[in-house]
Amino acid sequence: MAVKLINKEVVKQIEVDGAVFKYRQLTLSEKNNIIKGATVAGEIDNIKFSLDILKAVLVGWDGVITEDDQVIEYKPELIELLPENTIFNLISTIFPTAVEEAEKN
Repeated sequence: MAVKLINKEVVKQIEVDGAVFKYRQLTLSEKNNIIKGATVAGEIDNIKFSLDILKAVLVGWDGVITEDDQVIEYKPELIELLPENTIFNLISTIFPTAVEEAEKN
């Protein structure tokens, strides 16, 4: 069995809450930097951590719409406008153990 290096160019996709989200893998150093940036007084800020993870890995989406049902193109700055439940569903689907891992570091 061989060890595969992370290829940041490989895009995967998942369906969450009726939309398709396209994402790439994080390297260990990227994840570590996000954890450091989301740590305040020794505690992980789970909201900042979740948003920073998604900003680092999401590269596109299909099926995201505005309040008036207009299809909206992916832009990283729009990630924080996703509904809270969608953000946490994405995190728990893409990185099911991310928060637990962050709290260990």
